[in-house]
Amino acid sequence: MKNSKEEFLKRLLKEDEEFRKAYTTHREYDRQIQKLDKKIFLTPPEKVERKKLQKLKLNEKDKMETVISRCEVMEERETYAQRQDKEGP
Repeated sequence: MKNSKEEFLKRLLKEDEEFRKAYTTHREYDRQIQKLDKKIFLTPPEKVERKKLQKLKLNEKDKMETVISRCEVMEERETYAQRQDKEGP
């Protein structure tokens, strides 16, 4: 199951521009958060920036989940249609 999920995500990265953009942006926000997390002490503006980055990162994750859900539904419909074609009326 995990392997097919990984393959599905790899295919989305390759074929779906919206997913790829959200994934790339999500990773960039994560890198920026990690960079801030390496500091021993955050200034008040850095704390605000970190919180902002977390919210932006979550927003990108939501976009990815939306694309995943949409694609899963489309695949389920295609599979159902293929079964109906094989079984006939």
